[in-house]
Amino acid sequence: MARPSSAAAAAALCLALMAVVVAAGSSAAAEAATGGAARRDLFPRPDASDFEALSPEDRVVRSVAEAMAGVAAGAGAGAEAAGAALQSDLGLGPVLCDSLDCPSFRVLDRYPGGVELRRYDPASFTSTVLSLDDQCLERSAVIGFHRLLKYNLGDNEDSKKLPMTAPVLYGIDIDRKTSSRRELVFRERFSVSFFVPFRYQDSPPKPSSREVFLVDVDEVDVYSRAFDGYATEGRIRRVATDLLRDLHDDGRRVDCRTVYVAQYSPPFQPVFRYNEVWFLRRRKGRKEAGADTDATDAGRGKDDAGEEEEEEAAEECAKWLAQGAQEGGEEVVLPA
Repeated sequence: MARPSSAAAAAALCLALMAVVVAAGSSAAAEAATGGAARRDLFPRPDASDFEALSPEDRVVRSVAEAMAGVAAGAGAGAEAAGAALQSDLGLGPVLCDSLDCPSFRVLDRYPGGVELRRYDPASFTSTVLSLDDQCLERSAVIGFHRLLKYNLGDNEDSKKLPMTAPVLYGIDIDRKTSSRRELVFRERFSVSFFVPFRYQDSPPKPSSREVFLVDVDEVDVYSRAFDGYATEGRIRRVATDLLRDLHDDGRRVDCRTVYVAQYSPPFQPVFRYNEVWFLRRRKGRKEAGADTDATDAGRGKDDAGEEEEEEAAEECAKWLAQGAQEGGEEVVLPA
């Protein structure tokens, strides 16, 4: 019998780790989700009066039940259509932000291809940084998630239990030397972050672990595009590559150093998951905030390298984005 290759074994391990997230995250995440968090309406909600009358918890239960029923009742194209309708009309991302605290933002503009430009208010996050060296993103995500979950469950100096929030935010640095228009390549540094609940935004408890830290994020503009399924490394790479290429071709001012992945669905939800991929918008004349240049900023609008470093990175990315477009015979629009 032929032995599996190391690549195949690594892929199998990463898939198995997704099952670990589902199994290990279900009970702990459910415990952390309890608490009377202040309600903030950040996403459009359905107009159906019966759905509006439900409590936030019942909305989640009903939406999951309807999603599962759609899968069981339909087959092939019918099931796919039912899932798409549920995702767009009810959406577990919007439902989740009715019951959990999510960062506050307002929509500045919408563009073809499902792209939304948002302005997020200043906020505090808990964050941890890991390495993707010799391990897949899924394994790093499991480790980072549980570090922050321990903080929420009382591993902080005040021994306070914080309610779960959304989204779970990944920060993945882009290797600008080896990436191309057709495929982004990720660097080793990787961050996982939780939004601090509204009630603790002004004075979040200090982490007990040296691997967890607090990050204050300035007001920031974000280009966002939604995608479904589990946020695996391959899926993130495909969606992020497409979004960065589209933004470049449309002449948008994009910070190409880091891609952010926002996951709104709980790890134990197997279907109709709601995720978003984000790129920060470059804004001229922004005040420097003094954060790390890598994924350790976990969503900051500015780092200590200053606007000059950001502009140099944009020029570097524009070269290989434009080069790929020229090779493919496409019309190139350089960022303003």
